[in-house]
Amino acid sequence: MKLKKSGGCFRNIRWMLDLEEETVEDFIEKIKKSSLFRETVSPLGDRLLRFKDNDGNEIIVVPSTGRTEIRLHYLIPESERKAKAEEILKKLR
Repeated sequence: MKLKKSGGCFRNIRWMLDLEEETVEDFIEKIKKSSLFRETVSPLGDRLLRFKDNDGNEIIVVPSTGRTEIRLHYLIPESERKAKAEEILKKLR
């Protein structure tokens, strides 16, 4: 997996995940089995999956397109956001 800043975010809150060789289905199963994130209700149902950790950070997955994103909690200081996104990515590997 690779991490890159989302083009539409200027405050380093949204980070795109490139799953590379991993399928979206396998990634979703990995998150569901992880004790780090819990699935939360999405107004879009199965079209948009949301997983939240205890600190308020989220993993967003759009199964139909494969779009996968880390959304950091807005209270994380901006200077620490890239490191936090990398820390979450490391835990997902």
